[in-house]
Amino acid sequence: MRRIILTVAAVVVVAVGAGLVLMLPARGALQEGRTALLSARTALTQGDVAAAAGSFAEAEAAFGRASGQLGNPLTTIAGLMPILGRTPDAISNMADAGGLVARAGRELAEGTEGLRGGLGALAPAGGAVDIRSYEQMGPSLRTARDLVVEADRLISGSAGTWIPQLVADPLFQLQNELTTARRAVVGADALIGALPSFLGADETKRYFVAAQNPAELRGTGGLIGSYTILTVDRGRLQLGEFRPIQSLRDAIGAVEQPNPDYESLYIRWGGAGFWSNLNRTPDFPSAAVAIERLYEEVKGERLDGVLASDPEAFARLLAATGPAEIPGIGVTVDAGTVVPFVTNEAYVRFPDSVERKRVLGDVAGEVLGRFLNAGASDDPVAAARALIEAAAGGHLRFHSTDPAVQRGFDRAGLSGRFPKRDGDFLAAIVNNNGGNKIDFYLDRTIRYEVQLGPEGTAEANASLMLRNEAPSEGLPAYIIGPFPLKDAVAGENVSVVQTYCARGCRPTMYQVDGEPGEAERGTELGHPALLSNVRLRSGESARLDYRWQVPQAWSGDTGHGVYRLTVQSQPGIRPATLEVDIVVPPGTRIIRASEGLRIAGDQAVWRGQAEDVTRFEVEFHRSLFSFRG
Repeated sequence: MRRIILTVAAVVVVAVGAGLVLMLPARGALQEGRTALLSARTALTQGDVAAAAGSFAEAEAAFGRASGQLGNPLTTIAGLMPILGRTPDAISNMADAGGLVARAGRELAEGTEGLRGGLGALAPAGGAVDIRSYEQMGPSLRTARDLVVEADRLISGSAGTWIPQLVADPLFQLQNELTTARRAVVGADALIGALPSFLGADETKRYFVAAQNPAELRGTGGLIGSYTILTVDRGRLQLGEFRPIQSLRDAIGAVEQPNPDYESLYIRWGGAGFWSNLNRTPDFPSAAVAIERLYEEVKGERLDGVLASDPEAFARLLAATGPAEIPGIGVTVDAGTVVPFVTNEAYVRFPDSVERKRVLGDVAGEVLGRFLNAGASDDPVAAARALIEAAAGGHLRFHSTDPAVQRGFDRAGLSGRFPKRDGDFLAAIVNNNGGNKIDFYLDRTIRYEVQLGPEGTAEANASLMLRNEAPSEGLPAYIIGPFPLKDAVAGENVSVVQTYCARGCRPTMYQVDGEPGEAERGTELGHPALLSNVRLRSGESARLDYRWQVPQAWSGDTGHGVYRLTVQSQPGIRPATLEVDIVVPPGTRIIRASEGLRIAGDQAVWRGQAEDVTRFEVEFHRSLFSFRG
């Protein structure tokens, strides 16, 4: 009997091994398909629609070959075996999912080819946007959305099954890429559906355009230094003259608060009735609603929404349109010079306060006007790409009073809304309390270390390191102070730091430079917040340390789980550095992590520049049969 069992076992091992070997050609075809998809994506973003369509067709053919190479008998036998039996299904799902994504890409490429002017038809030209281009793209985007969502469903179903590392590695790589693709296509579909109404397809719309200056940080990015009104009628864009925000009167106490927590947090700084501080909240929809209500209060005119931009957005647009000469001040700015000029150099060059306040508006008006009125001789593809990059980086924000349009902005990730999704969350926000432009010199490093525990729990340590590199002399007080407080000195950074954690988290510790500190506790939109005053003289640094417990940081069971973390940053002159360390529950192993996370045993590590919103996902399993070695 023992000999019979050993013989049968040997046959099974040979059959399974042979089946896996015979799957290798399919794995090669899968890689060919993935390479073609990457080529197609590059071509599409560069505006070469014909090349993208060809690469998508190549990818679809490669994934078809992969599917066809799975029909041999030994593969069928392997499919009957425990543990390894899911491997053929996983490879088949990869092939099918890849084919669906390739078809989705082909749909997008063909839809773009049908536009007059290709991808560039989606960008403004001659002071107008062709609304018909967005309407024409709608069917292609909806089809692509459905295909990508189905592909993501197939791969997600395979990811939780028992498969060997040979197959698991490309499977998880595809799953990460599909997660990104699904988010992008679903967001683009929602945005394309919302834009015709936003662009005045049915009625004239009026939008408040806020020019923010991150040299004086606010929750949404920076102090609103100037504003104008953008009028849109059936795609025609008319940008008014920018004016200093001080030309609008304040109405403290006369404006309804934009969210339930807003008054308790911000009324001490004037709240929704004070133009200079109404965007201390990091939730842009709340700031936008405050702007809409305050404008109606002081001007008696109803708005249809708010757009906000900052100098980095100007830099992206200038990269597409070329340098711009600013009328009246004799300065030419380009993509490399506009940020330091607007946020720092102009305050030295123009000592007259009236002239100085005009600079941000003059630059904003010239750059935005030049972009909106680009003609056929300009590069429309570069213009469209610049607009997308500026919005994706949080340097352009959009809000609409129309709930349907606003949902499109939310889904596209352009609204700057605090996240409602489950899982873990971190935001570290600096609000300048000094009335100066000293945040031009502020360095920020955010570190987050999280240890996942049983039943979805986690213990987290967060740190915010701040360093003030401002000089203490040689620059106007308008830039470096001193702040009008007793004992304040030139070059001193005076700020309020607001640190947020996940809904339901329980803060247990707060320290400043290793010593117990004092922080006011509050809540905004369901997220616990700790507010602390920080003062840094020239050359000084501070480290703020937090510890908290997160009751529902990850989802799953004792054998398998998924941890999701969202880090919301704050656009600044100097982008924040972000460091993330994620340790999975004891006894588990990481089987998949978001692109960019480096896996080292039971730990996933990320280092880099904080984006507007950075999302991390780590999947782990309790098993001796790990997907990874």
